[in-house]
Amino acid sequence: MFLAILGLLPAIPHIVLGIEKLFGHGNGSAKKQAATSAIGDMINIFGQLGGNASSANGAGANSDMMTFVDELIESTVKLLNANGTLSHGTK
Repeated sequence: MFLAILGLLPAIPHIVLGIEKLFGHGNGSAKKQAATSAIGDMINIFGQLGGNASSANGAGANSDMMTFVDELIESTVKLLNANGTLSHGTK
């Protein structure tokens, strides 16, 4: 299942920027929840397509995977703030 998230890596900045466009400035927790949900849903879909959604090895958006996604979103937002793509976060 980890390969599914690797396939999603190029999409993460686009998801974050798309949600930023939808929500606008402020309300960071709601934006993070929306991004987390969207990525978790994609992971689950990829898991189902691969036939692994209910396997015992923890495929799908389990707790460990969602912790990774959460940190990935945080890192992406920090990078976008640092390089000026997003201009309203703390630096």
